[in-house]
Amino acid sequence: MEVLDKLTLHFDQSSLVLMNVCLAVAMFGIALELTLNDFRRLLLEAIAIGLVSQIVLLPAVTFLLIYLFNPITSVALGMLLVACCPGGN
Repeated sequence: MEVLDKLTLHFDQSSLVLMNVCLAVAMFGIALELTLNDFRRLLLEAIAIGLVSQIVLLPAVTFLLIYLFNPITSVALGMLLVACCPGGN
């Protein structure tokens, strides 16, 4: 498992451009389906539940999993980083 700490990823410029274009097309395609009614429903229903789940519950559960399974440091830091990014890609 210590081999994971020595793993590095190398992207060349053309693959980064392609990845950015694909990500932009996907995000734009998702945004095309949003309507004003979606934003109204969001304001009325899910803000409190989402905030509690993403900002408090998810990092707490991740910390508990790290405590229980005791992964290597780099994996534990990666888990916490992903858990603390609320809804981020």
